[in-house]
Amino acid sequence: MSDLATYTFLPWMRQGLANQISGAAGQRATVPVDLVLTGRKLDGGSETRPPIHHDIEIYGPGDVTGLDPRAIIKTEPDNFITNFEPNYMAHVEFYDEDLPWRYSPVTPAGHRLTPWMMLIVLEDPEFKDGRNVKDHPLPYILPAAGVKLPPPEQLWAWAHVHVNKSLIGSAFRSTDGDAIQSQLRQTLDADPDMGYSRILCPRRLEANASYHAFLVPTFESGRLAGLGQDPAGAAAASTPAWTDAATPTELPFYHRWYFRTGAIGDFEYLVRLLKPQPIDSRVGLRDMDVQRPGANIRGIIDAPDAPPEEALGGILKLGGVLRIPDAFYTEEELAVVLKYRNWATLNGLRPYPHPFQQDVAAFINLTAEYEDKAAAQANADSNITEEQTATDPETEYDIRQNPDPLITAPLYGRWHSLTKRLLKDADGADLTPNDNWVHELNLDPRWRAAAGFGTGVVQDNQEDYMAAAWEQVGEVLESNKKIKFAQLALEASAHWYSAYLAPVTQTKPEAWLMLSAPVHARVMTASTVGPSALATARRMTVRSHIAGSRVPLAALSTGMRKQLRPRGQLMKRLAFTDGVTPLNVLTRINRGEVSAAQPRVSPPSLNGLEEAADSLRPPEVPDFLADLLVKYPWLRWLPLILALVVLLILFLVAPIAL
Repeated sequence: MSDLATYTFLPWMRQGLANQISGAAGQRATVPVDLVLTGRKLDGGSETRPPIHHDIEIYGPGDVTGLDPRAIIKTEPDNFITNFEPNYMAHVEFYDEDLPWRYSPVTPAGHRLTPWMMLIVLEDPEFKDGRNVKDHPLPYILPAAGVKLPPPEQLWAWAHVHVNKSLIGSAFRSTDGDAIQSQLRQTLDADPDMGYSRILCPRRLEANASYHAFLVPTFESGRLAGLGQDPAGAAAASTPAWTDAATPTELPFYHRWYFRTGAIGDFEYLVRLLKPQPIDSRVGLRDMDVQRPGANIRGIIDAPDAPPEEALGGILKLGGVLRIPDAFYTEEELAVVLKYRNWATLNGLRPYPHPFQQDVAAFINLTAEYEDKAAAQANADSNITEEQTATDPETEYDIRQNPDPLITAPLYGRWHSLTKRLLKDADGADLTPNDNWVHELNLDPRWRAAAGFGTGVVQDNQEDYMAAAWEQVGEVLESNKKIKFAQLALEASAHWYSAYLAPVTQTKPEAWLMLSAPVHARVMTASTVGPSALATARRMTVRSHIAGSRVPLAALSTGMRKQLRPRGQLMKRLAFTDGVTPLNVLTRINRGEVSAAQPRVSPPSLNGLEEAADSLRPPEVPDFLADLLVKYPWLRWLPLILALVVLLILFLVAPIAL
């Protein structure tokens, strides 16, 4: 049986600095930071000062004055739904798993952490919309007097993280936070869509009522910020926006939608319409005669002295899809049902396997026997001894005397179970186990009948099934082709590396450094930071490591590598002295033996373009006009353009005046 779909629900989740919250300063949560200063003395030693402690404030609900609608992935019910089930709870879901607790200015108490926003649901008479939107960053409502909002001390229970996977194995619940955190990180890294967060409204809805859902701040600092007021007006960072005794007169909201509830038609209503009815014990069963199955196979015949509670009468009960639960049978009816259900052993009164099952297994095993023996010998060794009357009443049919191979019964599930025989192996020894599913399927006439129907369905649709299989095989072949190309590329790369790159890395490290320069920004390396006595290892890219050294990045640039290539024209023409080669330039730069040329600068006495422009500037032009001419050169043509416009007007107006 495949595993059932499982989910994991976490009471809260935080990421980053929010996990380090230790207190509050004003209306914000604080994170402790200790700064340690270490200095190097002139004599070569070092000195470390005592840590400098400071509490850093981080963003809280008082800094939030809006919520991006794209952060919400679902609202239940949808906006303007008019038949929502009244026994369901309205809720809202977010893509970010930590969003409901991201700005909470409090620390968790075990598995309880109050979210910084909550979902409330109100009817039309329970609030009024705020009209004065001036200086209000968020829209707001005016709750009516006496309206009850969710108790602040219970808000932690109505928000959680939903993960579409089990993070705790077969356990119902777990308190191993480290293991859950590790499993959650691995799950979200593999598929970020596996988890999301949800906030529910705990209000029980009434049938045929109109409701408005509001996502509101739960802390007083967030409420004041949403109304455009100073968040410092809250008594403390953990002060709730409302209490059981006092409801705020103005309450801002981040998101809102409308819905109505219906009266009937939900799942609970439909279930309650179901009425149990007594069912006849014969429903779902059909008699199957197994007294004379043929092919010399012994039938299921009772002994003459068999008591009534053990007698089957040569009949088995073939069941269908509809099955009556055992709880609905009377004791007498259940006894009869169990007798036919466990016909092979009669609930332990008869040894397993039944003689009928032994003959069926021997008949099926003939298929495997024909592979190793001649047909006459295999038939003689089949041990199927009971003679049955053939079509011709004057002759008796005996499998042991038949020299020809027989058309045997199929072994259902042989390819799934990878077996060719039942009950006995090729040497006649008992198979172990001999009561598993493949034996139960093939040695029980009831299951063989169902398997035969299934085989018929497959035979009728085998062409369609094969066409669909070949379509899938085409994708498999294409995938295998890509895998083979990838394996070829891997082997070729490994050979190319071992033949050409590995010798360079081992004997010419500087040449390897220049050769690998294009990927330095993507390769991590370990680097030591600080004096030797207090040095610490830190992971950084090779490019960052080189940038912090004496070697300039220009020494590894494309142009520099092009000029220093061993087979280049420049390197062929230059003559090098002892100890100076193109392959030790970086080493000599790092030692300080070679330095880059100073940047070129213009002589102070040489006038540049800016000085020439200043000398050509008319002295009588005001500064603001000169700046405009520099910024908009086309202004110098403006007087000429105006003169042309005036002449054109005079030319058009003069004939009219005459």
